[in-house]
Amino acid sequence: MTIGLDLGSFQFRSMRIIDGKLVARCCPAVFATMADTTSHRRLLQQSNTQFATCSGQLLVFGEDAREWSEMLNLTPCPLLRGGRIPASDPVSRQVLALIVDALLPAQTELNSVCKMTLPGGGFDDQADHRDAEFFLQLVTLRGYRPEFITATHAVALSELPDAAFTGITVTLGHTTCEFGITHSGREIVRCVVMSGLDSFDGSPRLGSGEVIQEPVATTASIDRDYYRFFVDVITEARMQFEREGTLKTLPRMLPVVCAGGITATSSFLPLFQTAWNEANWPIETAPIRLAANSSLSVVRGCLVQAELEQPSEAKAA
Repeated sequence: MTIGLDLGSFQFRSMRIIDGKLVARCCPAVFATMADTTSHRRLLQQSNTQFATCSGQLLVFGEDAREWSEMLNLTPCPLLRGGRIPASDPVSRQVLALIVDALLPAQTELNSVCKMTLPGGGFDDQADHRDAEFFLQLVTLRGYRPEFITATHAVALSELPDAAFTGITVTLGHTTCEFGITHSGREIVRCVVMSGLDSFDGSPRLGSGEVIQEPVATTASIDRDYYRFFVDVITEARMQFEREGTLKTLPRMLPVVCAGGITATSSFLPLFQTAWNEANWPIETAPIRLAANSSLSVVRGCLVQAELEQPSEAKAA
């Protein structure tokens, strides 16, 4: 059995095929703590809530963390900081292991591929390598052969079959924005802008007593902030691609596809398209379109790549 695993900075998702149907699981990358008392244990057990214990605290995670935070006035905590696992934080690592176990059914078949993304846009420095090794170990322990794929490549595989898997893909995440160019199914260049939707003034933030939620543009003033943000990240991506030189070799009129939770809002597309037009790209691009399912596009592409690679492995064996 193959499976796709999208490890985002804000939410983790998995997708697999069961009886010919796509089955997805999602879990926010947050947790909440409460005192380890008899009454709290009874409440969690009666509601069939999965929890862990650590240093005299009860830990709940994902949607349960959100629900219990609302009921008991707790503050949910993000498991990742800037897309990275906090250093020397055994609590976060314990909860991350529980979430991965919940998303990946244990596998007994040999060579079952798990194509997975990595939080924070990749692993280009020492801290990234440590995080990558940690997640690789978790997936391996579930019985899979883990392999990395970029979020932008996954979106291309999921959303660009009508363009021969050729085009520009954009993922707008919580901590990074990623731009990739794929040609005939192979990602040839990619850039990561280390600025996400939680890094500018227009973005809703996690405050005292608030529940973490996907950033959403709702008012005219926030729309203006989002527009400025889009201009900044698009311009940075264009400059990186121009320095790399690949844009000059690409076919004209490339399609552009955007994915990410923010793309589901009604104001996103006109704002992003205007910002894109003002960036003065050196090649002509088609009107921007949105992923068919903004929240599942990346994990679906992970599964597509896993399915494509699994038959070749079976033949080789």
